[in-house]
Amino acid sequence: MKGDWLGRRRIAYWGDMDTWGLAMLAKACKYQPELESVLMSVEHFEHHQASLAVVGPSTAGTTPPPELSEYEKSLYEHLLGVTRGRLEQEFYARSRSSAHYVPDIGISSTCKDCETQVAIPLLEPPGQLDR
Repeated sequence: MKGDWLGRRRIAYWGDMDTWGLAMLAKACKYQPELESVLMSVEHFEHHQASLAVVGPSTAGTTPPPELSEYEKSLYEHLLGVTRGRLEQEFYARSRSSAHYVPDIGISSTCKDCETQVAIPLLEPPGQLDR
């Protein structure tokens, strides 16, 4: 996350929807403040909580890290207040989303349940940025 070439790119983060995933996002934001989280909101968590969320073994802390955006802090606080506050992206991805590669563009993903769509642009290798 410290590469200078990343500072000139749009970067997306998709992690577990739990306090630990948000804490990891906050650490990454220290190096790349413009990092954008995808599919990580209170609304998205609530939509999938009943079928996919589990009880987490512990939390990353009692307050949201300051590096998070306001809506990410809202998710963090929401997760602290629910019993099953952990939704791991690998289980979500396996059962609820379809992703495909679009040549010269990147990855496009759609949630099958709520129709949320996310496009993640390709990251060019460092040598390709200045062409």
